[in-house]
Amino acid sequence: MEIKDELELPDWMKPIMDKQTKENISKRTVFSDARIKVSHSQPKGEKHSTVRCNTFYDIAEWCEKLLNKADDDILILGLDLDWPSAYKSIFKTKQIHICSGENECAILNVAEVDSIPRSLALLLNHSNVIWLGFNIHKDIAKLGKDFSLVVDEIISRLQNPEDFDEVKLSCRHHWSVKLVIEKGFKGPEGIIKQPETKKFKFNGLINYTNTVNDCGAVCEKLLSIAKLFPKDSKLVFGFDVEWPFTYKAGPGGGKVALIQMCPEKRVCFLFHVSSFKSLPKTLVLLLKHPRVKLTGLNIANDIRKIGRDFRIDVTDILQNNLVELCTLANKKLNVSHRWSLDGLVLNQLNVVLEKPKDVRISNWAANRLKKEQVMYAAADAYASLAVYNYLMKTESPNILSLLN
Repeated sequence: MEIKDELELPDWMKPIMDKQTKENISKRTVFSDARIKVSHSQPKGEKHSTVRCNTFYDIAEWCEKLLNKADDDILILGLDLDWPSAYKSIFKTKQIHICSGENECAILNVAEVDSIPRSLALLLNHSNVIWLGFNIHKDIAKLGKDFSLVVDEIISRLQNPEDFDEVKLSCRHHWSVKLVIEKGFKGPEGIIKQPETKKFKFNGLINYTNTVNDCGAVCEKLLSIAKLFPKDSKLVFGFDVEWPFTYKAGPGGGKVALIQMCPEKRVCFLFHVSSFKSLPKTLVLLLKHPRVKLTGLNIANDIRKIGRDFRIDVTDILQNNLVELCTLANKKLNVSHRWSLDGLVLNQLNVVLEKPKDVRISNWAANRLKKEQVMYAAADAYASLAVYNYLMKTESPNILSLLN
């Protein structure tokens, strides 16, 4: 069994790790994935007080108290971070665990904040504060990445815990190691599954059209709505396209068969264009309207394919109307990652976007789409919009009410 040990554990902890590894191997036959988790707790028999700071102001007030202490004397603090284990280098820190005394800790809930309070930033940088923890340099670096902090000086001041007498430490909690199984594993009793994550679904109205006239009429209404938006505001559509799967090498494949546009959670538009020789002018005008934005994954390639398949000049759309979700996510999360749409949905919304292969590679050019295809297509477009709104901290307007 391969253990993914990314923690560079000290020598005195390795016997604990080896013991727990052997115990787990004796109970389970096949591991699909595993990792080592380091955690700490108060000494047995001692009272332990944990302060939970769940708001920006609670965090600021608690850190202010520590700052006052640090101004008077050297303060040695224990630090540990918590964030979801899947994509763990990509997920943002959710909690900061700070030990400020032998029997006192604070859990700072930072999951919903874009920036940390100034008092916490000052505490991290305070010259009288010494931070201790396992792989402390990585935790400090992650805080810097997650909250746009300059942490080089903090890291340069980190010291070896062995240089300190135990009685001098502010934090004297016990540290322990345990093996955490990340995925389902097979044991004597068969397959054991992890608790299921909620599934991502589109529960709104699906407006499906498959004729040029109907498609043109719907796009005419959407154009009139786009014109109502102020110059500094945009009508944002989650956008995707589908076409018949082919094993043929090279770009193109089958012709674009379906165009999905979702402006909000209440309604999604599916334009089944597989039989169209050309796209309605109102659809083209909608795609390039100055107050319209289209967001999705690899969206530029989708637009180029529409241009090739229907002989449309898409230069203006490529230059002015697209928001690439991968680029947006990397910018907002301060990472460099090649995202899939289902990966983004899991990472940001903590739900599963199902993409069954039999639907994904099905015949999108069929005269009549199956229910599974319709639901798949609507969910894909809405997923792009939902991730966009989450990253941008925006909410889509009620377009459905304007259509009626």
